[in-house]
Amino acid sequence: MTHLKKLFALALGVSLSGCWAFQKQVKVPTYDANATPQSQASAFIGAQNTMLLTNKKAFISECNVLVAHQTGASAGTTAGLLNNTGGRVESKVYSIYYLKGITDEQLQNLADSVCADAEARLAGAGYEVVSRASLAGNEKFAKLAANGKASPFEYGVGKNKYKVYAAKGSTVFNPAYIGAGGGLAMAMKQAGGSAPTFMEAGLVDELGADAVRVNIALDFSSLEGDGHGKWLKKDTAEVKGKVLFAVSGDMTILPKDGVKCGKRFGNKECYTPAKLSKLRLKFPVTSDEKFYTEIKDATTTGDKVAAVATKAIGLLTAMAGGTGSSSSAKRTDVNIDPAAYDAVAKKSVSNFLDMALTAAKSGS
Repeated sequence: MTHLKKLFALALGVSLSGCWAFQKQVKVPTYDANATPQSQASAFIGAQNTMLLTNKKAFISECNVLVAHQTGASAGTTAGLLNNTGGRVESKVYSIYYLKGITDEQLQNLADSVCADAEARLAGAGYEVVSRASLAGNEKFAKLAANGKASPFEYGVGKNKYKVYAAKGSTVFNPAYIGAGGGLAMAMKQAGGSAPTFMEAGLVDELGADAVRVNIALDFSSLEGDGHGKWLKKDTAEVKGKVLFAVSGDMTILPKDGVKCGKRFGNKECYTPAKLSKLRLKFPVTSDEKFYTEIKDATTTGDKVAAVATKAIGLLTAMAGGTGSSSSAKRTDVNIDPAAYDAVAKKSVSNFLDMALTAAKSGS
């Protein structure tokens, strides 16, 4: 839990106040490869509305695999709010890791395998599964794909970048990735009854099956900066990095019994229920298995020249009584073994799926 504590100080007769957060340390569990996924489900899976999962027929309406290919973090120094009188050169450091050595084709094959495995594990958990292959000729399923975005494509914020892969023959229609939720185009689709959510709900009604949305992120490194500071003086800037395979993900289930349908303009339309069942990883599933062949410093000459130049400019500014700044970047290439990466990814994702389905069963 985050606690807020007020800071009061007097400067030049003016009362300044501020607050900062003290984060209580939470013990993060480490996935135990020697234990079963089922025995670890309660520690890793956050479950919502599992009591709605009374139907035993299901199909996967979306399956998206996000593959990290760039991870970045930064840190910086600061004089602090009450000490910012100039004459300092503040430093910012950036560290960026890049995934190298695997092709889009190999990653698409991985995504296809992961999505097929999700269907198999649903069946293994006791569900009657309507396979994506059997839905290939379904009109609503075809319209669902037609309203999405072809993959792969870039997705990310700042220096953390992923590529999104949908299962072969599908597209990505989740507004979280394509940003279509509030656009005019989506509003027009909704008005015409052709929005993806209508198509999905219509499929649920037609098939008498719950729709399962699977979204999985594969990370290859963990970077953490020690912050930039604001209120207090901070004279160091450090970014720590580690190459580590990790899976994050969630499974959202649209229950059949919650779908409501009605007539509009002579056409039957179905609507997504307000309550959905959600099974998400509270903590990533990590693996110590080696999936790379080399970790190599990839900092360029240009990066080094830029760091020297910004430092010189920052120093001149500080000498003139101002607050200067300098920045430097460190780049690291992680060259992977495609076969090892593929194996670690499949195993880690299957562990997540088994834990999620265990949580679904125990809560229903």
